[in-house]
Amino acid sequence: MYKIDYRGYEFIPKRRDVKDVQSLKYSKQGDRNLIRKFLMEDFNYKCAYCGWGNTDYADSVFHIEHTKSKKKHTELIDDYQYMALACPICNCSKNNKEIDYYIDPLDPEFKKLFYRNKFGAIVTNNELTEEKKVISNKYIEMIGLYKELYKLDYVYGSLKKIIACEMDLEEKDYEFIGKITEVIEFINGVARRRTNYTDF
Repeated sequence: MYKIDYRGYEFIPKRRDVKDVQSLKYSKQGDRNLIRKFLMEDFNYKCAYCGWGNTDYADSVFHIEHTKSKKKHTELIDDYQYMALACPICNCSKNNKEIDYYIDPLDPEFKKLFYRNKFGAIVTNNELTEEKKVISNKYIEMIGLYKELYKLDYVYGSLKKIIACEMDLEEKDYEFIGKITEVIEFINGVARRRTNYTDF
């Protein structure tokens, strides 16, 4: 799952057609909940940067992320094609920061910048050119993808995938499924993502 895409996407999400959202404006406070709903659907309820699932050990609302800084690109503030779904941790880490090399998180090239190492950490892809490694490191720093909590997402997502695979088998090992479920419930009980920022 994480070898295809370090975020755990089975396929890269796609934003809905512009004509479906052209009447919505981020600059209108009343439109933001509907924009967030559309982004949740379009991004499969996962953060565009780290892949954390919105329903996983969560206490915080996911944010409407502007992939280009709202302060530097005021003309794009209402453009859905420059919006993404982001968890509060990634969005607040990134804030209005930018690097010189822009790449949309849904561009297939974006996921190639990173991979998950054997510990589940998000790191720079060693197969990149030196120039692309610099870009990857800048994104890791800007978004804060070096944080330890992303390792827990990796374990959590992997456990859920194991259960899904087990459930697809004709002969299921219910004892094994039960033990994995216990671990998932433990994580749900003790690991909560919280932030003071609730609406971006």
